[in-house]
Amino acid sequence: MRTRCLKCGESHRTNDCPIKERIENPVCINCNKTGHMANWSQCEEFPKRKPRKGETIRNRNTSTITSKPSKQVTPNLSFAAALSGTSNKNSTPGTSANPEETPSTEEKSNGNDFGFKDAINELRRFFLDYPYLLEMGRQFRYAKDEERIDIFYQNLIKNQDRKA
Repeated sequence: MRTRCLKCGESHRTNDCPIKERIENPVCINCNKTGHMANWSQCEEFPKRKPRKGETIRNRNTSTITSKPSKQVTPNLSFAAALSGTSNKNSTPGTSANPEETPSTEEKSNGNDFGFKDAINELRRFFLDYPYLLEMGRQFRYAKDEERIDIFYQNLIKNQDRKA
């Protein structure tokens, strides 16, 4: 297939064409009809894109309607209560019906499982054992880079004799 000019149909590129002005009534070099050029996508002879094997043709102009869940929103039901399966309609959000207790090692079915809740409990115990770490964190928030190291060493020296 040789390259042809869209304006005059000669064997040169369109940007090399001697016709530099806009053509008022162009003639298509594909279908020989007047009113459009060969690069017009609505031309009858314009090469159409063939769908690939297994590719579905989808109309982009139609909107797909997605169905929304039919369950109604329950007021005063926290996300945690909904996940746990307990219906806690009378309490305020953020509070649970039964205070959660830390399960003992005998109550755990498998000692090798260490989940998110276990990690949170370990962090809680860590900060209860070393409460000065919370204050050190507050000091870090407002400190510059050089001051952070000083704060760290000051707290380390000040609290080295505390519970280990």
